[in-house]
Amino acid sequence: MGLSYFKDERIRLIQYLYKRYSNLELARDTDRPVAISGLETRLGRTFESRVNSGVFEKFFERTILWTASSTRLLSRIEYKTDQVTPPSWSWMSYLGAIRYLEIPFDEVDWTGDLKNPSVAENPDTTVTTGIVASAREITIDELELFSSVTLDTDVYNPDFTHSQWRVITVGRSKNANMHDNMLYYVLLVRPTRLNKPCHTGEIVDKSCPFYERAGVGVLNASDFSENSEEIRLV
Repeated sequence: MGLSYFKDERIRLIQYLYKRYSNLELARDTDRPVAISGLETRLGRTFESRVNSGVFEKFFERTILWTASSTRLLSRIEYKTDQVTPPSWSWMSYLGAIRYLEIPFDEVDWTGDLKNPSVAENPDTTVTTGIVASAREITIDELELFSSVTLDTDVYNPDFTHSQWRVITVGRSKNANMHDNMLYYVLLVRPTRLNKPCHTGEIVDKSCPFYERAGVGVLNASDFSENSEEIRLV
């Protein structure tokens, strides 16, 4: 057995345990991060990986591509102001069982459009400063979009419009034979009203747009623009 086999089994184990934990009923919904913290510490030590809000940096792309486990959407957990709130890209922000996208091993290339926090100048600040990402405009209508993407929750800002949706491509299938038929595994994101400066090293960039995760799915290359803008996913 090759080393890739053991890596695959590690990922399957992590995903299995997180799926189980996400289905637990706790006395308080806000205990979600605390209930799994001990397990995360042990897994991170065993697999020699930093773990950030349920996402393993060594298996970054596969552990961030989670979704609701059934047709029932998740609901956002209301954390108190004195509690540390998990970021929108963490399943610990939501109430409900999760699963992970079915992505065949050795059949996907990771795009790098969602920057792994392990390569950031200060990985420990990712939760507060956001993950650097390249976001792209969507070129299909909302009906077609939602046939390929699963939303995390159905709670919307009434002022939100379809033109504000963006996608972050995380991986692309190796099996497509034409550009337009290339399948991409994506995060669906939308603007957040978060108002704070964006740090790039020692520089503060006040124009940095902040986005939050809204869903996940699989799109064709023709479903979104080739042009992108840099954002922070919080």
